[in-house]
Amino acid sequence: MSELQKKAFNTDSSKVYFDFYYNEFIKRKEYSHHYKIVLEKKWLDLSFLVLRIYNMNKKWNRKTYNSLDGESYTYEMDTPFGSVNRIRKK
Repeated sequence: MSELQKKAFNTDSSKVYFDFYYNEFIKRKEYSHHYKIVLEKKWLDLSFLVLRIYNMNKKWNRKTYNSLDGESYTYEMDTPFGSVNRIRKK
């Protein structure tokens, strides 16, 4: 078990925050996006967890999804036991 896993599993909290920045370059200009996803600790024990993050700054994503309250993104998730899918716009 890694040091990070030990820290995550040795707390009394039932949640873990997956907090990261994603940088992309478009036409020689850098854009930085911050994402913070709340995960249940028990999900980390599953055989797989697929997380799809949709940036609402992208036109196609704005047409298809509603963003999370106060955020510029939304996400969906797949596990061996089911999926969490956002309602799509028509």
